[in-house]
Amino acid sequence: MSPSQASKEAIANSMRYHEFLEKGLIPPKELGVPVKQLFPQDWNSHFEKGLLEKYGPNSNILRWKLENVDLQEVLSYLDRLHATNMEIAMTSKMLLDRQGMLVGLAIEQLRYNDFEAKWAAMDMEAKQGIVLDGLIRGAFKAREQSRFDCPEICVSGLAGDGQYSLVNLLRAIVAHDPSATFRLKSLFWYSHPKVEEEYAFITCPIAPDEARALGYLRMLERNHFIVQALLGILEAYSGKPAPKISVEEDIQNKQRQPCCCACGERTSAVTTLKRCSGCKIVCYCSKECQSRDWPVHKKLCSGRNARFDPAVVAATPDALEPAEFVGCPPPEPGFVRSPALWRQIFYLAKKDSYDRDYHFETSPDFTYSVRISDPTLRLIFFIARRRAMASGDRGAVGKLNDILQGLRRRGQVKFTERQICDQLEREYRVALSPPPEVWGADPTPQEIMEEMGYLERRKVLAAQQAAAEEEWKRE
Repeated sequence: MSPSQASKEAIANSMRYHEFLEKGLIPPKELGVPVKQLFPQDWNSHFEKGLLEKYGPNSNILRWKLENVDLQEVLSYLDRLHATNMEIAMTSKMLLDRQGMLVGLAIEQLRYNDFEAKWAAMDMEAKQGIVLDGLIRGAFKAREQSRFDCPEICVSGLAGDGQYSLVNLLRAIVAHDPSATFRLKSLFWYSHPKVEEEYAFITCPIAPDEARALGYLRMLERNHFIVQALLGILEAYSGKPAPKISVEEDIQNKQRQPCCCACGERTSAVTTLKRCSGCKIVCYCSKECQSRDWPVHKKLCSGRNARFDPAVVAATPDALEPAEFVGCPPPEPGFVRSPALWRQIFYLAKKDSYDRDYHFETSPDFTYSVRISDPTLRLIFFIARRRAMASGDRGAVGKLNDILQGLRRRGQVKFTERQICDQLEREYRVALSPPPEVWGADPTPQEIMEEMGYLERRKVLAAQQAAAEEEWKRE
């Protein structure tokens, strides 16, 4: 069935599902999961009812699985340990990346934005609305069925103040790695006694490797859903616009479309994915991504004597994209970079940012990038950025603000004066009102030469990447 046909059927089934609920009847299982874009309350009730049946009082997990798990999907993993190991490697890499983002945002809210007090002061209805909005945002980016493995992800619990409240779940991952550098030292696992009991066979040495690998994959997907849900809630709390994803597009995403094993990019008008010539399983969007991932992928590529070993297949921080850009200065002693500043550094390090000078955040996954066209002004911006990133110098931050505000006045930046100030103040934790009178000493010859050198290196990288992408498409 095509995504278009599937979307029409999903909408029709969701309407019938809603009619059953309005009449006080239990919707038949064949109607499936309600469409979250049209019936968010029905969607949430569907999952919370399932969680109660699976993990609630007097529940029977085995019986629930026999009645609800897609056996065809489970059977598809039999005799495919090599492919399952590949999926584990890619999912763990994606999870590690998202956990780094979550830690940074959580630290920003908990330490600097008085989040706990503001959240506690909100009325329950408002909090539950934000939580539901966030869960839906998260479900667009994670395996939706994994919510059935997340007993701690329910609207009332997250909005409340119990063990699995939003605040406590954020505290837990921050405690795992409070550095906020976007590169966690290791994966963090949210724990729940009933889930640990359910998946205890993963560590059983006599259990078949295929079963253990699939169980481990499901645990990764469970944690990925939790992390994406928490990111979605923080995004909704901050007032970021919700993504506009059609039912058809959502169904296409659920059909496990391939993505780059190194960076997560999917096929698009500007992205061409190609399968590894060795394993014929994983895909890459560029030679750069393939080369960076090879030290990890080569352990799994051949599939010879395939076995399940989490120490081999799970991702480590080395497998992720670089977290610092060419020319990023080390922080001076005593200066601690904020999570927002680490995000800026992280965005500038991405391979599509070699030619970009600054990123405005529009959501945790999307930015609006700026390139300064005037060569002299650009060089001054780089020197001010370098000083600010190294020490948090208020005068240097003020110079960044002056240049960005000038771009705004010329119509080259589509943000308000206050939005520009707010982002810089979040990044450097300085007040820009009143503005600094001076931005420090004049640029030194050494600063000028070094920044020109860094710029040239970034230009070379950009040219190499463009040439490699053209060759990649021709091959």
